[in-house]
Amino acid sequence: MMVPLTMAVMARHAPAVAGVAAGLISTAQQIGGAVGLALAATAAGGSGGIGRAFLVGALIIGGAALVALLLPGKTGTPAPAPTPVAGAPVPR
Repeated sequence: MMVPLTMAVMARHAPAVAGVAAGLISTAQQIGGAVGLALAATAAGGSGGIGRAFLVGALIIGGAALVALLLPGKTGTPAPAPTPVAGAPVPR
Protein backbone atom coordinates (compact mmCIF):
# COMPACT_ATOMS: atom_id res chain seq x y z
CA MET A 1 0.00 0.00 0.00
CA MET A 2 2.87 2.37 0.69
CA VAL A 3 4.43 2.07 -2.76
CA PRO A 4 1.31 3.24 -4.68
CA LEU A 5 0.81 6.09 -2.22
CA THR A 6 4.44 7.15 -2.54
CA MET A 7 4.23 7.00 -6.32
CA ALA A 8 1.05 9.08 -6.32
CA VAL A 9 2.63 11.77 -4.18
CA MET A 10 5.93 11.81 -6.08
CA ALA A 11 4.18 12.07 -9.46
CA ARG A 12 2.79 15.46 -8.49
CA HIS A 13 6.17 17.09 -7.89
CA ALA A 14 8.87 18.35 -10.21
CA PRO A 15 12.17 16.45 -10.15
CA ALA A 16 13.86 19.48 -8.58
CA VAL A 17 11.87 19.01 -5.34
CA ALA A 18 11.72 15.19 -5.37
CA GLY A 19 14.13 14.92 -2.43
CA VAL A 20 12.08 17.26 -0.26
CA ALA A 21 8.86 15.41 -1.13
CA ALA A 22 10.44 12.02 -0.35
CA GLY A 23 11.73 13.34 2.97
CA LEU A 24 8.30 14.63 3.94
CA ILE A 25 6.70 11.29 3.04
CA SER A 26 9.23 9.39 5.14
CA THR A 27 8.82 11.76 8.08
CA ALA A 28 5.01 11.51 7.94
CA GLN A 29 5.21 7.70 7.89
CA GLN A 30 7.55 7.61 10.89
CA ILE A 31 5.49 10.07 12.94
CA GLY A 32 2.23 8.34 12.00
CA GLY A 33 3.57 4.97 13.10
CA ALA A 34 4.87 6.35 16.38
CA VAL A 35 1.63 8.17 17.20
CA GLY A 36 -0.47 5.16 16.19
CA LEU A 37 1.56 2.83 18.40
CA ALA A 38 1.37 5.28 21.30
CA LEU A 39 -2.42 5.51 20.98
CA ALA A 40 -2.80 1.73 20.76
CA ALA A 41 -0.56 1.18 23.80
CA THR A 42 -2.46 3.81 25.76
CA ALA A 43 -5.80 2.22 24.86
CA ALA A 44 -4.53 -1.27 25.74
CA GLY A 45 -3.06 -0.09 29.03
CA GLY A 46 -6.44 0.86 30.46
CA SER A 47 -9.17 -1.53 31.52
CA GLY A 48 -10.12 -2.28 27.90
CA GLY A 49 -7.11 -4.43 27.08
CA ILE A 50 -6.11 -5.45 23.58
CA GLY A 51 -9.70 -5.39 22.32
CA ARG A 52 -9.92 -1.69 23.06
CA ALA A 53 -6.58 -1.11 21.31
CA PHE A 54 -7.93 -2.78 18.17
CA LEU A 55 -11.09 -0.67 18.38
CA VAL A 56 -9.04 2.53 18.65
CA GLY A 57 -6.93 1.44 15.67
CA ALA A 58 -10.04 0.66 13.62
CA LEU A 59 -11.52 4.07 14.45
CA ILE A 60 -8.30 5.82 13.43
CA ILE A 61 -8.16 3.93 10.13
CA GLY A 62 -11.85 4.64 9.50
CA GLY A 63 -11.32 8.34 10.19
CA ALA A 64 -8.31 8.45 7.88
CA ALA A 65 -10.30 6.72 5.12
CA LEU A 66 -13.11 9.24 5.53
CA VAL A 67 -10.67 12.15 5.30
CA ALA A 68 -9.08 10.63 2.19
CA LEU A 69 -12.49 10.31 0.53
CA LEU A 70 -13.42 13.91 1.34
CA LEU A 71 -10.17 15.46 0.10
CA PRO A 72 -10.35 17.10 -3.31
CA GLY A 73 -8.94 15.22 -6.29
CA LYS A 74 -5.83 16.08 -8.22
CA THR A 75 -6.02 19.53 -9.75
CA GLY A 76 -3.62 21.77 -11.57
CA THR A 77 -1.06 20.98 -14.18
CA PRO A 78 1.28 18.00 -14.06
CA ALA A 79 4.94 18.46 -13.30
CA PRO A 80 6.99 19.47 -16.35
CA ALA A 81 9.05 16.87 -18.16
CA PRO A 82 12.75 16.92 -17.27
CA THR A 83 15.01 18.86 -19.58
CA PRO A 84 17.44 16.58 -21.43
CA VAL A 85 21.11 17.01 -20.64
CA ALA A 86 23.49 17.44 -23.58
CA GLY A 87 25.34 14.20 -24.26
CA ALA A 88 23.09 12.06 -22.09
CA PRO A 89 21.66 8.87 -23.62
CA VAL A 90 18.05 9.11 -24.76
CA PRO A 91 15.75 6.51 -23.13
CA ARG A 92 13.87 4.33 -25.60
